[in-house]
Amino acid sequence: MSYVVVRSGKRGTMEGFSEYFKALICSWSGNLNRTITLDVGVEEAHAAELMIEFMYTGRLPSESPPDELLRMIRLADQYQVSRFLAAASSSFEALPLSSLGLGLVLELFGLPQLMLEAPEMARVVGKARAKLLELYGDLEKVWASEALREQFLALPLPAVRCLLASEATCVAAENTALVALAGWVEEGAAGQAATPAQRKELLSLIRLPFLTSSFIGDILHSVPWIRDALDSRTLLNAFQFAAASESTRQRLASYEYGPSAATPHFRCPRPLSSVTRASFEWAIELSTIKRMVADAKLWGRVVELSSPLHYFAGFWWQLLFNVEKTPALPDAAPDGAAAAAAAAAATVVEFVGVRCHVNCGAADYWPRVVRFKASIAALQTGFWEMDYAYSKAIEGPIVDGVGLGYPGFFALPGQALDNEGAWSRFVRQGRVQLRCEVLDCE
Repeated sequence: MSYVVVRSGKRGTMEGFSEYFKALICSWSGNLNRTITLDVGVEEAHAAELMIEFMYTGRLPSESPPDELLRMIRLADQYQVSRFLAAASSSFEALPLSSLGLGLVLELFGLPQLMLEAPEMARVVGKARAKLLELYGDLEKVWASEALREQFLALPLPAVRCLLASEATCVAAENTALVALAGWVEEGAAGQAATPAQRKELLSLIRLPFLTSSFIGDILHSVPWIRDALDSRTLLNAFQFAAASESTRQRLASYEYGPSAATPHFRCPRPLSSVTRASFEWAIELSTIKRMVADAKLWGRVVELSSPLHYFAGFWWQLLFNVEKTPALPDAAPDGAAAAAAAAAATVVEFVGVRCHVNCGAADYWPRVVRFKASIAALQTGFWEMDYAYSKAIEGPIVDGVGLGYPGFFALPGQALDNEGAWSRFVRQGRVQLRCEVLDCE
């Protein structure tokens, strides 16, 4: 604790600048030549001195750092020095965004809600909001990055409210806004401490009609706290709006029960993220493929391998590489020689495909149907200008999380899948390299 001792000086000086000091001085009787002691933290001592100096000179230092200005603002609010608050707020507003760090923004949004909503704080909050949008305004980028995702989960409630309410927050699909909110509620410290009323308020900022069909049909009622927060009328309105044509939407929006002027976010989607597709690569060691083929032949079962997960538009995507031994011919004779011949004739088929699931909060979900468009490509040797020229488009539904793709993707002879020579066209540095691009999904 630090102490700042101030002489009262001319009676009108401090009274004119602060309701706090005015009330204090007016309560004195007798000798008015007294001192005032301010109990402030060690880090706030200099800011307190600057506040007192401002009350006598009306001037602020020309280049105060952001953290010092924030301390001035807090003290100005605490001691009700309105003109000092206005001056410090003006200086804070003039700061370049590059000078504001994440810690400072979080400290500001951690101030009491009543203080943040005060008219005098509008410029300060506006500056912090601009920095917040610069850091996390593209939710698609945030959720695709582990580091940014962890930072988002640590945000205080006012910051999350600011991002969800902003007309500048971008997504590839509204699914991402719901996924981000659910992650914050269930995995973030501030989210876990949020009251049901606060969760419901934040959920009202999700533009439900612009969720994709798999989210509206399977996710909203699967997450317990979301299901509890949404009443049937809200869901019905959202479903109607989502399924309607543009002309019908305009009519629904004009109805008394429809989206109102107070909730314009129901009427239009958020701005589109700069991330408009998922594109990721996956390398499989040829030695791993040969081992998978041997296991499939030996055990007569499907041997599966999957890529790391990649986020896009509400879903976590991954490539699949499976190897399966084809069954024996159905008309094979039961005698031993014929059975052995049938087993020898059986082939092994490779499968390359795509699957996805939803992680909403702390749990994973597999929607009944996810429709998507994508392409799967393999790197080839000898095609320097067209590395991924061997490509196949894929479009259709992923049902209950079961992957969709191509049996025999590489068009190699089944008896030769464990032969290095058969793979030479697709192998670089001992690896088979695949790339997936998810273009659209719902």
